[in-house]
Amino acid sequence: MRTRSLLLAFAASAIGCAGAKAVQRPVATAPPPPPVASSAPVVSSSEPSPRARRLFSDACDRYRAEAKAGAIDYAGLEARFEEVAEIAPGFAEPRYDLGLLYERHGLLDKAAEAYREALRLDPGLGPAAANLAGLYLARGQRDQAVSLLEKVIPLDRADASCRALLAKVIAKEGNAGRAISLAKQALARDPKNALAYRVLIDEALARGDDELVRLLAIKAAKANAKDPSIPIALARLALAKKDVPAAVLQYEAALTLDPRDERALASLAQIALEHRDFASAEARYRKLLQADPKACAAHLDLGVCERAEGRLDEAISEYRAALACDPKLVVAFYDLGLLYHRQKNDCVEAEGLYREFVSKSASALPGDHPVFGNLQECQQIAAMEAREKEQKAHAAPSPTPPATPAPTASPSSASPAKPASGPPAASPPAATAPVPNAKAPPPAATDAAEPSM
Repeated sequence: MRTRSLLLAFAASAIGCAGAKAVQRPVATAPPPPPVASSAPVVSSSEPSPRARRLFSDACDRYRAEAKAGAIDYAGLEARFEEVAEIAPGFAEPRYDLGLLYERHGLLDKAAEAYREALRLDPGLGPAAANLAGLYLARGQRDQAVSLLEKVIPLDRADASCRALLAKVIAKEGNAGRAISLAKQALARDPKNALAYRVLIDEALARGDDELVRLLAIKAAKANAKDPSIPIALARLALAKKDVPAAVLQYEAALTLDPRDERALASLAQIALEHRDFASAEARYRKLLQADPKACAAHLDLGVCERAEGRLDEAISEYRAALACDPKLVVAFYDLGLLYHRQKNDCVEAEGLYREFVSKSASALPGDHPVFGNLQECQQIAAMEAREKEQKAHAAPSPTPPATPAPTASPSSASPAKPASGPPAASPPAATAPVPNAKAPPPAATDAAEPSM
């Protein structure tokens, strides 16, 4: 008997004993582990002992109880599954469940190692392959993910998770036919697979098949009423019909199901921005960044909001944050240039930012891009300001030297004054008497300073 059947025997789902999906967004910066080497020996899962079965069943029961209570003791569960793995070395499922616990706890390297060990013991354990492939995709390792999924799908004819994930990957690459086929295969194996429904709905939206979108949305809602992807699909359908109010209602419904749904937050923020409701757009973008700090483009739109409301320093900070988050967002240089050019009247700073935008763009900009006109305007302004400065410097009058004081005439010896009757008049103080025939001091220098060019 294959040991994977124990998951069913102990009422555990194919996605871990508690049926919880693993969080596939990376939260660690360590480099991803290498894929499983093709030369690694494959060890067949051996039949676990009765004690191992009992411990595994107890661990699954404990997980379900703690998940229901909303207080999961990760350390305690980890110890229980490790104990099962120790006494049953060929038992793959405890390693898979350890991977789930590690991944939910943000220990992605340990999660990947646990998934690889589970696959070494049971190469056809589809859920372990799907979660490991999800880690590879989150780290940009598309080829490793696709190779793993393609390898496991023929080995696990009952698995839906690998088929749905591969459908999602190849749908983004334009292979609609195979993506639809894989999604249908996934639903045939798991009628409640939300990811498979999303792939089919996205393809129907791309083809403009409105009736199929509605039909799939109804089926998906019946299968999983708490999946926010259903109202989001209906919102996208409403937007295709230019019915913005209906789209907003559907996006709001998605946030009711999941207040951190990034697709709904980003779409509502964009709608608010397009309608110049900058306060609402700013609030949505800030919630989006709380839900996903790697939503780097949100900083760009926050800069637009701050700039439109006159908070220029805050806008500059957001544009800089966008570049720090993702250096490829070089359009931030252009937005910063416009801010300095049009609102701060600083063409020197603006010209440098415009040049950064042109030089760092991934491809050559078209000749009619506004940045070239703005650069020319800034250069003309700078040249005009330099001429005005030079003209003012040359037209400035030379400073006038101080006037020489006129000497006070001394009494003539030819006609001395007759003393008046009475007591003689007092002589003026000697310290204040002017010196006869004193020369005036030389005038100060009059050459004006050269204008700085």
